[in-house]
Amino acid sequence: MADPAPRLELHGVSKTFGHRRVLSDVDLTVRAGEIHGVVGQNGSGKSTLAKVISGYHAPDHGARLAIDGTPVPFPLRLPDLHAAGVSIVYQDLGILPDRTVTSNVRIGAMQGRGISRRIDWPRERGYAARTLDRLGYAGSMDQLAQHLSEADRARVAIARALQNHPAGRGLIVLDESTRALSPGALAEFYATLRSLVREGTSVLLIAHGLDEVIEYCDRVSVLRDGRCVASGVDTEGLSEATLAVTMLGDALADFHRPEREIGEPGDIRIDGLLGAGLTEPLSLDLARGEIVGLTGMPGSGFDTVTYLLGGALPASGKLVVDGKELRRTGSALARRGVVLVPGQRMVEGLGAEQSIRDNVVLPWLPNRSRKWSVGRWRDTATNSTIKKFGVVPANPAANVGTLSGGNQQKVLLGKWLAENPRLLLVNEPTQAVDVGARRDILEALHRVAESGTAILLASAEASDLSALCDRVLVFGQGRVATVLNGPISAHDILDATWTEPAR
Repeated sequence: MADPAPRLELHGVSKTFGHRRVLSDVDLTVRAGEIHGVVGQNGSGKSTLAKVISGYHAPDHGARLAIDGTPVPFPLRLPDLHAAGVSIVYQDLGILPDRTVTSNVRIGAMQGRGISRRIDWPRERGYAARTLDRLGYAGSMDQLAQHLSEADRARVAIARALQNHPAGRGLIVLDESTRALSPGALAEFYATLRSLVREGTSVLLIAHGLDEVIEYCDRVSVLRDGRCVASGVDTEGLSEATLAVTMLGDALADFHRPEREIGEPGDIRIDGLLGAGLTEPLSLDLARGEIVGLTGMPGSGFDTVTYLLGGALPASGKLVVDGKELRRTGSALARRGVVLVPGQRMVEGLGAEQSIRDNVVLPWLPNRSRKWSVGRWRDTATNSTIKKFGVVPANPAANVGTLSGGNQQKVLLGKWLAENPRLLLVNEPTQAVDVGARRDILEALHRVAESGTAILLASAEASDLSALCDRVLVFGQGRVATVLNGPISAHDILDATWTEPAR
């Protein structure tokens, strides 16, 4: 007998936002009755791919999609996806805690009767129960979701996605859905998926944990810089190290850390920092010119430290610079040379409708401007930023919103480096930028440290941390779990990160 048609076939999928291409000619095939993993670094295009498959984003012209051998035209509509048997489960599982199991499964699918469109609850319970029975759920259909175990919440989310699929058919896309589960719930979650796969249902799992993908997926595809660099690789016998090399590619060799002179520890001291994301106080000494990396799994607490220190989140503890304890307000910190570069550049860091010039000089106007004029400093600072970072176009009057992501990031860094800070708190500086911009940004951060600025760098990008950092603190369960001292490889960082639980 001929092999059945693939459950999902994607050909030539590209997606461009403004000047930035996020996906480039991606091909992907998911077989009937398999769990197929998709992995890649942050910014590799994983989430954008999921949004294309779910119909949230329309791909660039020329993309093709087929389900069970039948072409499905773009742009995708939700009714077309449901008719083709494609459903999505998102990262937070989409569970409404104050609603019943029945309501959570049937939301968006309930059918009213008569002129009043009254909900027939016994019928809705029956629909939900029939789907949940296939997933091994044994609880009450009227139980509030907030009282469910993690595994049962996952079952409810899968049931919502699965309810319109004929048994043995359909595709469930899990967009980082396992991030919502503790390690203890993962095995039960995958046992549920495996029971569906045995019936013939397919699962496309977009995930961050390489060990998880190797253990539970049948095949895996790897995205890097928006391209599919490995497609449908069998996971049997595959090692995490091999998969990591495929995922990181030339990023490991793209930038080598030059030698840099570092001062004596203690010029900057963090003492007993405690706030959102941290379960234990953080104390740390930094030296002039030192770059210290912070990393970990999502939810481990590493990504809140710079915001706590920079006054963006409330915190207790002390920040001491050159023997003086600082108040953690934006203006007080900036006066003492402590600046925060946030991770979401267009939400937290830049004015999209403002020019490059206005964005660069805005934080420093109170100190630099005269009564009637800002003087020549405004043009000098802007032109210096454009030249130092290679911003394109090199036009101070260009609106930041029209720039590519990499050039926006360069403006954001230049804005906070215009006054030669003592301590730079920076978050995900190369997130969603292209390879050329990534190298420019890493080189710029190295030059900043060379000038004597201490840098605290929070990032999930192992290759960035290995290229720049003198030390890396790996967080787990809201505390520093491992300290890596240079020279540090990306593999060292990934190994330490994977072995530390997020919660």
